[in-house]
Amino acid sequence: MWEFLRNHPGGLFLSVLLHGLLVVGAGYASLRSVPFPDAAPDVSIKATVVDESMIQEEMRRLEREEERQQAQVEAEQARIDELRRQREEAEREAREAEERARAESERQVAEAEEARRQAAEEAEKRRAAEAERQRKEEAERERLAELERKRKAEEERLAKLEAERKAAEQRKREEAEARRQAELEAELKAQLAAEERRRSAERSGELARYIALIQQSVERSWIRPPDAASGIECELLVRQIPGGDVADVQVGACNASAVVQRSIVNAVYKAAPLPEPSDPSLFERNLRFVFRPED
Repeated sequence: MWEFLRNHPGGLFLSVLLHGLLVVGAGYASLRSVPFPDAAPDVSIKATVVDESMIQEEMRRLEREEERQQAQVEAEQARIDELRRQREEAEREAREAEERARAESERQVAEAEEARRQAAEEAEKRRAAEAERQRKEEAERERLAELERKRKAEEERLAKLEAERKAAEQRKREEAEARRQAELEAELKAQLAAEERRRSAERSGELARYIALIQQSVERSWIRPPDAASGIECELLVRQIPGGDVADVQVGACNASAVVQRSIVNAVYKAAPLPEPSDPSLFERNLRFVFRPED
């Protein structure tokens, strides 16, 4: 109550007034025990009754006022509590907002830091990739330069070898040509000498005797078929090899039958090896003579 009176000065006034009335009432009550003159007994009683009624009414009024003001105090306290709750709620929301803002700021800072880190990593990767690319390009240039150097060296080596080969071939050709010329000259000289010996042998009748020996050898080897007519004349073309072995026999102009011709060819093969000339220069690979046996 005193807290209420301190906060409500009007209530203090009413309380003082109430106490004053109580004092006055008490005075009146004490006066009732003092004998008064008989002339005014009723007035005193009425005054006392009136004053007590007023006091009771005032007390009830003061109680109602106190209740009203208590209700106001409680309402004010509730309002203050609500304001305090709202302030605390606002402070809580402010703290939460501040916390969210700080968290968002930290998140943004973290994201910015992560973005910066990633950007730095990407930049480092690009730098490393560029450095690696430049290194590979330089290595490739060096490799190509080395290949070009080797290619030129190989071309020079091959060109040198080709020049040496051509020079060697030229020397070989020249040497072979010189040998061939020498051989041709020697062969020509030998042919000329053989030809000269042949002409000398022909002049001396040696070639005719050589062919006559072959003819006689063939005639001796011939077996006359029963149906062979007289007067046979067949031109024979005989190819022989050194040593007198017969390689081939062909019949040219011939007046004998086919059977007789085969017998003459057999006689040539049978006569092999054919006689050799006394002078090797008279040897002929291809002989042509007439087979003319005696009847």
